[in-house]
Amino acid sequence: MTVTIDQLEDLGLLFGPAASLLRADRQNDILAGVGQTPREAEVTAFMAASDGALEQALIRSFCQVWGIEPACGLRLISGKAFGKETGQTDHRSIDLVVKIAKDDDGRPISRPVIAIEAKFAAMVNGKWGYCPQHLGHTDRRYSNQIICYVNGCTNSLLDEGVGFVWLGLPSKVPGQPLWGKKAINPNDGLEDAFVEQTAATQRWRMLTWPSLFADVDNIAANSDVRDAVLRALGRGTRA
Repeated sequence: MTVTIDQLEDLGLLFGPAASLLRADRQNDILAGVGQTPREAEVTAFMAASDGALEQALIRSFCQVWGIEPACGLRLISGKAFGKETGQTDHRSIDLVVKIAKDDDGRPISRPVIAIEAKFAAMVNGKWGYCPQHLGHTDRRYSNQIICYVNGCTNSLLDEGVGFVWLGLPSKVPGQPLWGKKAINPNDGLEDAFVEQTAATQRWRMLTWPSLFADVDNIAANSDVRDAVLRALGRGTRA
C-alpha cells in the first residue's frame, strides 16, 4: 500500500491547512521510501502538521519528558506559527511548541507548555552576537541555541514556565547532553559562554529519536501507514 499526504489527512493523522504547507512531491516520496531522505526541517514540518492519534502521541512523548500529564486540548504547532499567533515574528523560531489552544470558556488562546528543538547530526547554532533579544543589541558575546532559547530568545512567552525539550540522536557518552561535542566545549576558549551553557542545560530535558519512534509506533493498525509515518519522522535515515 502506497501512503500519501492526502491519505494521512483522510485518516485524521495530518491537519489539512498545515499539511498543505508540506512539499507534496518530496513528502510523498519520503512516505513511500523512494530515494528521499527527510531533512530536519521536513521532519519538524511533518510533526507540526500532525493531527489525531499522531499528534497526541507526539504530545505525550514530549510531555512525558517533563513528567507532565497531557491534558485535553493541547496542540502541536511550529515555532513560526506560534510566533505569528502571539505577534512575535521578528525573532528566530524554535522548531515546535506544544500549546493550550483554548481557555476554560472555549475561546482560542496560544499558551505554551513545551518548546522543542529537533536535531539530527547538525551542529548547535551559535556565534558572536547570536542573540540580540536577551543579550542586548550592543552585546557581542558568544551565545548559541542552548543558551538563548531558554531565555526568551525565540518568543517572550517561552519563559521559565515552559518545559524545553532537546530532541536528538542518542549520546555516545552516558549522561552527556544529546548535543555532545556539537556545542560549546571546555577547551574552546569561550569560558563565559560555557558557564552560561552549563547553566542553561538545566532547563533542557533530553528525548532521543528512537524513544520518539517507540512512542508513536502504535498510531495506526495498518503497518504500511505506521511505517510511512515513521519514515517521515526520520526513522531508518539519520535517526
